[in-house]
Amino acid sequence: MILNNTPNNLLKLSGRWAILTKIIFIFIVSSLFFLLVKLFQIDWTATWTIIRSTSLDLYFLATVLYYLSFWFRGLRWKILSSSNKNGNSINPIDSSTFMFSRLILEGWFVNTITWLRMGDIFRSLALAKLTNKSTFWALGTIVSERITDFSMLLLLLIFSLGIYSLGNDLRVANYILISALVLSCIAVIFLMFVKFIGPAQLRNYVPNTFVTIYLRFYRGFVGIQSNLLVVSFLGLIAWVLEILRLYCVVLALGLSLTPEHAVLVALAGALLSVFPSPGGIGVVEPGLVGVLMLGISRESAVAITLVDRTITYVSVVLLGGIVFIFYEMNWWKQNIQKGKSG
Repeated sequence: MILNNTPNNLLKLSGRWAILTKIIFIFIVSSLFFLLVKLFQIDWTATWTIIRSTSLDLYFLATVLYYLSFWFRGLRWKILSSSNKNGNSINPIDSSTFMFSRLILEGWFVNTITWLRMGDIFRSLALAKLTNKSTFWALGTIVSERITDFSMLLLLLIFSLGIYSLGNDLRVANYILISALVLSCIAVIFLMFVKFIGPAQLRNYVPNTFVTIYLRFYRGFVGIQSNLLVVSFLGLIAWVLEILRLYCVVLALGLSLTPEHAVLVALAGALLSVFPSPGGIGVVEPGLVGVLMLGISRESAVAITLVDRTITYVSVVLLGGIVFIFYEMNWWKQNIQKGKSG
């Protein structure tokens, strides 16, 4: 009975999800508009005039660059998931880079509609499901992937802040620098813990159940040690694509930024998106406007932010949602058929 009703339940669930997504989206857009009005005195007529002048060709190119970065992120995650600390295969993963890239997109979609960045939890469950391995192993691969990604972001951000400060007033950007340094310290402490505290060292201090869980996580995490240069290079390519995406958005609006300012804005936006609201909404937008206003007018900054967020937020909700529903429902249907045949 449960198996027979599951497809209908899934369709009802997808319908409810669509309604819920619309409600969340309307609420978020309304909240964002209220924040922008309160925080900045904006000439909306001038802002809309800038937005209307958007070059669709450059906008499309910016979107392509953004989604191309998912392929490099997926390849990096695949490499981390397929090696141990000696560089040997620990799992016969013959899944394509597309699968890992698709899971990242689905995870980012989940992040856009949930608090506390639950997309990473979803990714660990999905990878464990597809590879028939432990969820904690999958979580270990995700943590290693996120740390390499975030470490590259912080290094590039600190470097760009240094370059930008040579000829500009950096007082407004000091908060970004402090946040980057604090997060860098946290990442270093975590890496040192995993490097020097293995499962064997924990056995004398914690229950065996926890040691077993940590062992699975540790096996997923240690792939970072043998592939650091490769995954760092892939991460660098992904961030360069993110920077080019923002620069294309600026050009599409007929505006201009100095190269160092464009790098700072793109990376600062990525750092702000770590905030655990859905998609960083309510934090990314005012932050981007503030950093952009270091070099351009208020209205231009708002226009860039709104157009860029249609790529990094709205398109992820739409495209990521479609991919999520299609693949997850397909997986459920396959398991229903297996259950019937069994």
